[in-house]
Amino acid sequence: MTIHEPPTYEEGEPPCGQLPGSGNYTLILDGCDIYPSEPPSPFLYKLSSPVCQAAAQVYRLDKFRYRFSQTDGEGRLISRPDEIYEFQTKYTYSFKKLRSPVIIEGKTSRSRTNRCVMLEPSVTGWSSCSAEGHFKAKMSLWNQVTKGSRILWEDMAGVVVAIETRPGKKEVKKPEPLPRLEIKESLGERELDLLVACWAARLWKEAERDERPPMTWEGAKRTLRRKDNWFGSTALL
Repeated sequence: MTIHEPPTYEEGEPPCGQLPGSGNYTLILDGCDIYPSEPPSPFLYKLSSPVCQAAAQVYRLDKFRYRFSQTDGEGRLISRPDEIYEFQTKYTYSFKKLRSPVIIEGKTSRSRTNRCVMLEPSVTGWSSCSAEGHFKAKMSLWNQVTKGSRILWEDMAGVVVAIETRPGKKEVKKPEPLPRLEIKESLGERELDLLVACWAARLWKEAERDERPPMTWEGAKRTLRRKDNWFGSTALL
């Protein structure tokens, strides 16, 4: 168990004050759970599987909705998960796009979620990516030079709306660092939900790359022998 221990669903309080709508707060991804770093810290979102383990092919993002119920004179906070997005890889075969994009599909009304958003990586990988018409993520030049862990999320006007801190290498006798997303600008609920989905999808694809075993010579030959092999059905080796 990590040192970040959020309250149970029933003990939490609904998002208030800075959540959501105003900037300057931080979201933490702990396994499947996403919650703010500062109290009150209710669960805000939940993933169907831990994206940092890259063990699934399709992921669901739920958002918790809270309401205050009063029974027998006692108030009680009730939460209900509501599926808002689902994302998975859209496999394409193109010489122009060496990496397949992620399709993020809205699962509620169009007024609450975007129907379909494509998250595409840069030519250098998933440390930079873009959701056309919505957000783009990139590492600053300083972070590229120093191999830092900060990724800037910008809107289409180039305004930095969030700063992502990627987990670094785990140190001995220290808790494993957790991914964080610091919200810097005011975002509406619809925009924030999509940003969280893009963040989770980017982490998944990066983890998927890290979990993939390195290509061996035998593996390369098997790949070249696959059916049609881009140039026909004849094996090259």
